[in-house]
Amino acid sequence: MDNIGILGSTGEIGKRVVELLHKKFTIKATYHQKSPSKMIDQVKYFQVDVEKKQELQKFIEECDIVVNCAGASFLTSETIAKATLEAGVVYIDPFGAESLEKKLIEYKDKGLAVLSSGCFPGMTGILMCVLCETLDKVNEIYGIHIDNQVPSLYGVVDFILSGIKGFGESGCYYYKGSKKRDKNYVEIRDYENNEFMTQKYYTAEIDRIAKKYKPESAIWYAPVLSDEIMHIMQKAVWSYMDSKEIEVLKQCAQQIRQIVSKEIGIKRNCEINITVIGYVQEEKKKKNIVLKAQNSSDISAVVLCSVIESIINKKMKPGIYYAPDIVAFHEMKSIIAASKIQVYCNDEIFKNEIGAEIYEEGYI
Repeated sequence: MDNIGILGSTGEIGKRVVELLHKKFTIKATYHQKSPSKMIDQVKYFQVDVEKKQELQKFIEECDIVVNCAGASFLTSETIAKATLEAGVVYIDPFGAESLEKKLIEYKDKGLAVLSSGCFPGMTGILMCVLCETLDKVNEIYGIHIDNQVPSLYGVVDFILSGIKGFGESGCYYYKGSKKRDKNYVEIRDYENNEFMTQKYYTAEIDRIAKKYKPESAIWYAPVLSDEIMHIMQKAVWSYMDSKEIEVLKQCAQQIRQIVSKEIGIKRNCEINITVIGYVQEEKKKKNIVLKAQNSSDISAVVLCSVIESIINKKMKPGIYYAPDIVAFHEMKSIIAASKIQVYCNDEIFKNEIGAEIYEEGYI
């Protein structure tokens, strides 16, 4: 199982996956219209339009694993995932959350798919799990993903569609076994002490983690969007629901990208910051881990590569999985090192296990 197909190899995530894996496996990479500006000699490139069934099917049949990094997930994933699983090929998606799982339920016992294998969701869930596993009892989980970069056009399209498809629910959190509402904003500081206004955001990932480790509370925070961006997103949603035209979403997405570019300037970075509080025997512990990268796509690529290696190295039964189900954080150590992602933690246990830089308690 060493023929890895990367759909969308000219995008930021697909390009990074190809760079990380081309020396380990046979990589077959697709592009839509423009060929990659820099082609790697060991990689075989194919021009494929994922909306053309025969082109897509022919490419899938030459692969053992297909990683879908093409276009907007909410628009293309169902078609690509079903075609991949029907061909008996493993399907991996950096996003493809619960809305896709429901559409793939008929393949649960006869195919293998791994969803939510990106930065958020994906790495965020893996980090929550690694901290929870160090405790005998988990009381609190909270975290945030801060992305200071101009997202791709289709990344914004996906973000707009996530509101329609029910990816997450703002103003909500987990408390004592159920979802609670709290619309209040909370000011949070990142690792570099920058202030962000945030709101609670309930996702299927935080729900799965909470049900697994049974804390009293689990809260995910999301940076609050500007009124201007919210207005454009609302306009895009209503226009798309009325017309079903993808061009409407793309036009609004481009407006949002221009606004974000002005807001963040030249600064580019991505941070995931997770804290878990609980007990080891009877001693109360607070565990924190921070991942920093130049781009969220760097983190997404690391997760995707780790999922691929886990599938190849482990005997996986058919089913629909999520990245935290099959990848442990310590298994990502070498790929993280190759990606120049910085890891900080307040627990010495992670220094050798994952190569984290240890900071003194109270530094963050």
